[in-house]
Amino acid sequence: MIRRPPRSTPLYSSAASDVYKRQVLYKVDTSNTCNGTCVTCESNASTAWGQLESRNGVTPRKAWRIEPAQTHDWIDFESATNILFRGGEPFLSDTNFYILEQLIAHKNTNCFVSFVTNASFNLTPRQIEILDQFPKKNFCFSIDGVGPVFEYMRFPLKWDKMLSNLAFCREKNIDVSVSYTVSNVNLLYHDQTVAWFQDQNLPYITNLVTYPKYFSAFNWPRNLVPAVLDQIRDPSLVQMITTHTQHSDQLFNVAKKELAKQDQWKNIKIGDYLPKLADLLHG
Repeated sequence: MIRRPPRSTPLYSSAASDVYKRQVLYKVDTSNTCNGTCVTCESNASTAWGQLESRNGVTPRKAWRIEPAQTHDWIDFESATNILFRGGEPFLSDTNFYILEQLIAHKNTNCFVSFVTNASFNLTPRQIEILDQFPKKNFCFSIDGVGPVFEYMRFPLKWDKMLSNLAFCREKNIDVSVSYTVSNVNLLYHDQTVAWFQDQNLPYITNLVTYPKYFSAFNWPRNLVPAVLDQIRDPSLVQMITTHTQHSDQLFNVAKKELAKQDQWKNIKIGDYLPKLADLLHG
């Protein structure tokens, strides 16, 4: 698959003198190389998912990559003020570090750089050296649960590795935020997850799954709604969960079959990671 290169988006912000300065933001996806097979993901966004599908007789989406030289066609390295690296897993893309090197070459290390990462990275000394030259940076960790919930949602990634990289960022004074994706798979652990973010003083944004639709946080069969509500305190989530339709039952059954398939493919058992959900699924 060939992806159209991202476009720069001009943004405007007011300075203290009321003079408006032009800011250019690039949202960069340079490959779908990824080492995670997250529950709600697919091979279009993860080569690890493609490998999993191939091992189980399913034809995956093709891996795709933007070559370093191609970035000169659509990035103005001198005027860029903000670059957001996404993926796949952005720390597994050499093209992303090539972009950083070009910013350095163009004496634009004041550019704000941000990485949306699954937090499994193993940075080389050279990569750390490059990143150290950018004083304004943020690592946005994708975290969908605490401990075993994290490890199930983003299999085969490890919680301890995420904690180690969080400690690394704090030692390096790198700002860390969280992108938190909520589905009907991890919803029962929502309160626990948010409490951990708060305890760690981690700012977070909440993303509700809309695709695949069967993994929407609000698709539950009517007979399980009371048990779900017993675990949730967030008023906005409670209100949506109580809006039940017959379609919710049908989609939940699809989700149940999909989880069973993924467990078989990954050779894991949901009960070892998400016992509260497993009890509802098999009860």
